[in-house]
Amino acid sequence: MVYETPGALALLDTSGATTSALDAPPGAKALAAFADLLLVGGPTSPDLWAYRLQGSALVRAPERDVHAFAARGVRSLATTNRCIYGVDQRSDELRFHCGDRAGAVPVPRGPTQVVATPDHVLVTSPVSHVVTVFDATERGPVTSPIATIPNDGPLFVTSAAERGGDLFVASGGVENHPLDRRGGSFGYVDSFLYVHLVGKGHVDTVAAINVGEHGVVTPRALLTHIDGDALVVTAAAYGSDRGAVITVPLSQRAGSSTEPRVTTFAAAPGIVALARTADGTLLGASRILDGIIALGDEPHRLESTPLEVDAEDAELRLGEAMFFTTAMAPWQSSEGPLSRFTCETCHFEGGIDGRIHATGRADIVATTKPLFGLLNNGPHFTRALDEDMATMIFAEFRVAAKNSGHDAWFDLGEAPIEWIRREPWYGATAHDAPALRHALFSYLASSPHPPPEGAGRDHFDVSEQRGAEVFEDRCASCHAARLIASDPQSEVAFDDWEGLVLSTAGPIVWARDGYEKTGVVPYVHTDGARPSSLRRISRKTPLFTNGTARSLEEVVEGARFDAGTFFHAGGSARAERLDAQQARDLVAFLKLL
Repeated sequence: MVYETPGALALLDTSGATTSALDAPPGAKALAAFADLLLVGGPTSPDLWAYRLQGSALVRAPERDVHAFAARGVRSLATTNRCIYGVDQRSDELRFHCGDRAGAVPVPRGPTQVVATPDHVLVTSPVSHVVTVFDATERGPVTSPIATIPNDGPLFVTSAAERGGDLFVASGGVENHPLDRRGGSFGYVDSFLYVHLVGKGHVDTVAAINVGEHGVVTPRALLTHIDGDALVVTAAAYGSDRGAVITVPLSQRAGSSTEPRVTTFAAAPGIVALARTADGTLLGASRILDGIIALGDEPHRLESTPLEVDAEDAELRLGEAMFFTTAMAPWQSSEGPLSRFTCETCHFEGGIDGRIHATGRADIVATTKPLFGLLNNGPHFTRALDEDMATMIFAEFRVAAKNSGHDAWFDLGEAPIEWIRREPWYGATAHDAPALRHALFSYLASSPHPPPEGAGRDHFDVSEQRGAEVFEDRCASCHAARLIASDPQSEVAFDDWEGLVLSTAGPIVWARDGYEKTGVVPYVHTDGARPSSLRRISRKTPLFTNGTARSLEEVVEGARFDAGTFFHAGGSARAERLDAQQARDLVAFLKLL
């Protein structure tokens, strides 16, 4: 089991007790078995660290480390007999190491998972709403994908099975339908399990099952195998405490009318990985419950030490549950356009979903914003109608309850969510309506942005320094170098930018209050739009409120300066633009923010 914080690899026995624990790469997320080794990677470590079993103990094997495997780090690993595959989320690459051959293949933005079968490699990119499928050989993946599996909403997780040349791909994610806000609630964002048959140049949909209506909300873990003439998919959720076994007759690909069979089971929220033991016990790794959970009739932690929490920690755990589980909208249904959802449905891992949403207000659309670092970034939303985070949270509770038949003002003890009342921290904090809002506030306030690209460096390079100067001259009047977006007194002097931009916190908001009209239409407010924060802008896609830019290069290319007026889009024919060198330098600087 890998622990992201503080970066550790632990070996557990069948009771869940830790028998060995060793240091791992910082922020370790990726784990895979290869030959006689366990390989572990992290998003900020180019190297894979190697471990092996020595008797019943886990030991480091540094002589077997895979050096310079990734350009920056890996988010996920998968292996075959000869090859190691990994995805680098920051360089948007599929990395591979097969014997004496190593390399990289570009993949859609934001890859989070790689899956390997004997003949194929699959990459899941949630914010790009796609699974990319490559043929695989003993020397690595074929450079060009054989197929892509697109979806309107994000796909969170993928699993695959092969038989007789057929590749069956199971994916868990959000409904393949645009978000519909016309009813005032979040419509058509249920959780779905999709099964596709993939061949060279074609993708056939075998099944699309609304697992949300079965209580499986935001599926993030899958196991897939073929049993006779059926594909059997076991799915577990991040946002709820139900799992499902979906049995899909493979004859359906020939047009059979036989429906998939769905059987649900008791699970736990926060599941990100599944495994079966030799005796058939289904285990799930839960980030929300911080443990390995035996799933089934009576889910329970495999652990030897009771979890002890204080009141402050209990409130943060409650806030986490409000964000990532159905606790914020416990009475929503999947009837018609209604959906069972969590905040993560549109904010994957607290970030974005990569969609351009219709707001339900005339023809106005808006891209999703990350929910990191909100406390010092008010007023909130591009319309800037919520002056502070407390106001925003009250509004979100109202919207989450809309059309559910229940009031947004409730005590969690009344909600149909049994798992949360069994948690050891539940009794250590209040859970009435004000407490729920305060808990979500506390959780969001303690959720910073991830470290910036240049964290740990001492200085800008030459191009980045020039880009900072261009930014100060051309961009900072709107995207102000403030530590608190609404406070002009918090603005940081140019000479202090370098140290703060390259710090682990990267705290400058790069935004301010007020409105501007820069040609990005339709405007979300009669006065235009509030300048958005540029913190970690390189990780956002698409860009602009209307989602018309797909890269920072496109943003910079479209910038125009006309008689003291700035345009992101439009502008007159005589308008000034950045030259090619200025554009490259500005992009280099923006990638650091």
